[in-house]
Amino acid sequence: MDTAYASGNAAEAQTRLEEARSAWNEVAPSISTREAREQQLLLDSLGDQLKSGAPATKVKSTISGMLDELREDIERELR
Repeated sequence: MDTAYASGNAAEAQTRLEEARSAWNEVAPSISTREAREQQLLLDSLGDQLKSGAPATKVKSTISGMLDELREDIERELR
């Protein structure tokens, strides 16, 4: 998504966001409510960034943060 957005293809970025949101909705019930809500808020933030034309660096930073959070959550669940 961030690559599409950085290259100026906002429509593709929006499509990728919707795909990510759909995939997330399938996974969310498997994790804690708090963790699921945190990721949902970040997805919402990404949507807002796309709509407002935020700089690509901001979008990429948000995505990187989401992935780091998910990685930490998965590691914690596996312990």
